[in-house]
Amino acid sequence: MKYTDFAQGLNISKNTGEIHLITGPMFSGKTTELLERVSQEEALGLVVSLVKSFEDFRYSCDHIVTHDGILRTCFSVAKLNEIRSTLGDAEWRRVDIFAIDEAQFLPDLPRFCAAADSEKKKIIFAGLEGDFRREQFGKLLDLLPLCDSIFKLSAKCCSCNIRPATFTSRISPENNTAQQCIGGSDTYQTVCRSCFVRSKLFALYLVK
Repeated sequence: MKYTDFAQGLNISKNTGEIHLITGPMFSGKTTELLERVSQEEALGLVVSLVKSFEDFRYSCDHIVTHDGILRTCFSVAKLNEIRSTLGDAEWRRVDIFAIDEAQFLPDLPRFCAAADSEKKKIIFAGLEGDFRREQFGKLLDLLPLCDSIFKLSAKCCSCNIRPATFTSRISPENNTAQQCIGGSDTYQTVCRSCFVRSKLFALYLVK
């Protein structure tokens, strides 16, 4: 089912709060999907505010940018509770939808979701649910019980070039074990389950 069909089926209006999550590995098109949904909502006459974590400075500090170079103006925050003070009360009330990119970096996701219920806001999150170890990334998975819909994307495996890639693997720097390490294709690649497991077994062999 397409997102537009799903949205129409929900009979979206300003009187309904909603929460939607777009997730998947790096390079799977999460930001592209987010911006496509933003365009669809704006075509319906709804007011959308685009937000991202200030941790994402790879391409721009004040734009949401896809890996293909498509961009939209946004503002960056360290926490989502900064949005209202940044916008001001009048603009906050005017906004129908918040589109939030790189959500895994934001620490107060579930708390912000209360706005969907109490103030009838629609929130669309895009972000990584797992890190390069396949462990939970930030608070993104805490959104699952709160979501109206969850859309998981995949990419093409950079290792075998055959199977769909559902995981992210860090390729550089090899000695960096911190969960958060901002980077692009020079730092990460997407891999399928088989190639992910094979690479980890090979790493263990090298250690021995």
